[in-house]
Amino acid sequence: MQIKKQQNKPVAKTSQVKSSASVSRKIPGDLYDAKLVRMLGLIVAAVGAVIYLQTLSFDFALDDYSAIVENRQTKQGTAAFFEIFKSSYRFGYTIQGDELYRPLSKAVFAVIWQFSPENAFPGHLLNLLFYALTGFLLFTTLCRYLKNNIYVPFIASLLFIAHPIHSEVVANIKSLDEIFAFFFFILSLNFVHRYLEENKMRDMVIACCSFFLSLLSKESSITFILIFPLFIYFFTDFEFSKNIKTSLTILIPAIIFLIIRQQVLKGNNAGPPAVADNSLMEVAGNFGAQRATAVMIMGMYLKLLVFPHPLVFDYSFNEIPNVTLSDWKFLLSFAIYLTVGIYAVMTFKKKNLLAFAALYFFITASVSSNILLIIGTNMAERLMYAPSFGFCFAIAVLLNKFINTEAVKTTVNSIGQFFAERKILVSLVSVIVLLYAGKTIAYSSVWKDNMSLYESGITGSPNSTRTHFYLGNAICKPDYYEKFPKAEQHKIIARGIDELKKSAEIYPSFSEPWGQLGVIYYKLKNLDSAMYYYNRALQVAPYIATIHNNVGTLYFERKMYNEAITAFAKATQLDPSYSEAWCNLGSAYGTMGQLDAAIQNFLEAVKWDPNNAMANKFLGITYQNKGDALNAKIYLDKAASLGMK
Repeated sequence: MQIKKQQNKPVAKTSQVKSSASVSRKIPGDLYDAKLVRMLGLIVAAVGAVIYLQTLSFDFALDDYSAIVENRQTKQGTAAFFEIFKSSYRFGYTIQGDELYRPLSKAVFAVIWQFSPENAFPGHLLNLLFYALTGFLLFTTLCRYLKNNIYVPFIASLLFIAHPIHSEVVANIKSLDEIFAFFFFILSLNFVHRYLEENKMRDMVIACCSFFLSLLSKESSITFILIFPLFIYFFTDFEFSKNIKTSLTILIPAIIFLIIRQQVLKGNNAGPPAVADNSLMEVAGNFGAQRATAVMIMGMYLKLLVFPHPLVFDYSFNEIPNVTLSDWKFLLSFAIYLTVGIYAVMTFKKKNLLAFAALYFFITASVSSNILLIIGTNMAERLMYAPSFGFCFAIAVLLNKFINTEAVKTTVNSIGQFFAERKILVSLVSVIVLLYAGKTIAYSSVWKDNMSLYESGITGSPNSTRTHFYLGNAICKPDYYEKFPKAEQHKIIARGIDELKKSAEIYPSFSEPWGQLGVIYYKLKNLDSAMYYYNRALQVAPYIATIHNNVGTLYFERKMYNEAITAFAKATQLDPSYSEAWCNLGSAYGTMGQLDAAIQNFLEAVKWDPNNAMANKFLGITYQNKGDALNAKIYLDKAASLGMK
């Protein structure tokens, strides 16, 4: 007995030393070397980078214009950096009542614009890099939580990074908000695990700061509050009290964010979503029909996760007609989700990995599902970016369980050994990833510019009022049709007008096609038709500032200055940050010889957009006419620096 004890002592010491060394050499767990984890993480990142490499040559598209190219605040560059954190997301664009607060990505856009204006490449590069980093970080973080099981993290991460439903997120620069939100959440999750393992407050502070950045990226990150305890419960053995303490700590940045958001958006009442954007508003008075349609759309999301075809950038009214509680599409979707939900609840205590996947999906998809609350759109593939991880994780668990299930009996220390241990599983996953990659490359190519995207929308979503509006609007812009010979331009404009009329035909209460028809006829010098379509727009949406401004422009050209002033003033009342309307109002007063009133309005225009070259020029001229040479020089020099001679 004594001899055995003497023999056991050095063995125990040796074992302890080995364990200590392995912590520095390996990820948490006993089977997998840290170098292997890094190599596999780089493979995941490389797959994401290669799939979307073509996006580096893409132009701006779709929402890039409201967030970047046509956003006055963003285009102020670094000068607007701090103001962005005190403004709503779309502030600086001709949109009213914005209730989004996503300052982080917009601040990044402003910095990029400062150093590389009018250039889409830096934005696409940033999306690509952070998407690839997300793949690497997702895999390495999962390896921390899923000890001794490197295949599920690898498969889940690889499927996630290759899934075609993410095409919009990576190919559209504006969707950096989605990428940032998920990236900083995963980073936070990583440091939460470090805190749980090592109990260092520094790690918890970094986790909270990272989660705060996730919230500043997109409001839907608030759902991650419930994901932290879910990860801790399913994938660690820490006591319940430590889970609660950690989860309550992570609430601190969420509370701070909500307070800041409330203060920034105070008074920004956008009202309910428009029917053109969210078709569920067509049945706003019918709770059953609204929720039945929302559940059906969740079924459509599931279908796209399983079989990602066809993909389309827009599902606006009336591409997805509303259904009732008796419709089979609702019943099928409801039955599937109910079954999954019951299974998750029944296996929760057993820490079933499929239960985790289901709960993760339900929680992260909740705010975008239109079931709990009605949001600004009925369906958008980008909304499945974070929730899709739950689906990919579930597939990884099932493949790991049923394909090539021989247990790994030895420590896996190399890439070759990793792939050799479970050849069938790895081969099957490789086939899926190749299919995903092919679809992703093919579909993401339509995001190369607006025209390509909108043409694809007409095919993929032919009943959407917005796809026809987008295409018609793009076709009728001079920077598009003027590229063609004069003989073809008339036909191109005629097609654009037809698309806009089709948009209005699908939804007559959609003001934007009517307003754009007015713009087109104004450019064609057909002022009577322009006024007719502007009035049609105001009949359905009398609160649109841009239409009132355009009406004022028509009155101004007809030398009806009092009527023009009334229209311009209405535009500024509806949107006090509307720099162009203030400038037009100043021009009307200046034309009438009311120089003091003109200066007052020009100053408002410059206040809201310091880079408004026209406002600076007219302000300088007006000061010149008043004999104020000093102020005249200041603003004329500013106009000249902005390219306005």
